Amino acid sequence: MVCRLYPVGRAVDADMNSYFFLTRTGDYCKLGCGKEYTIEEWLGKAEVEPYFEWNDRFNSLYMEIDYKKYKALDLSYKAAFGNILYDLGALEKILTCERLEVLSMSDAGARLHVNYELAKRFVEKFMK
Repeated sequence: MVCRLYPVGRAVDADMNSYFFLTRTGDYCKLGCGKEYTIEEWLGKAEVEPYFEWNDRFNSLYMEIDYKKYKALDLSYKAAFGNILYDLGALEKILTCERLEVLSMSDAGARLHVNYELAKRFVEKFMK
């Protein structure tokens, strides 16, 4: 979602209201350069709506993390958790004991579901 939205950012308050803002892009971002968009136009162009629900689910997991425990974790666990959250292609590297048929699917929604379930298990096991 973050990549699709860029250079627009999204913040969500406690009531799940979305707020959008333009990030500082520097001179290296030429995406949409010279054009003006409304937020609605940009969201439609980025086809980002389906990802909001998953982003909100993942954010709810962050709220459950005990950060003292997280800081004490071995770097390999932190890397695995980061891969679960941000790298859909890294699932095959993370899963050594489990076989999930959904991994053969190219459907991003199915892969996001798997990532979410793995992240949820990680938080339940290590972060509470």
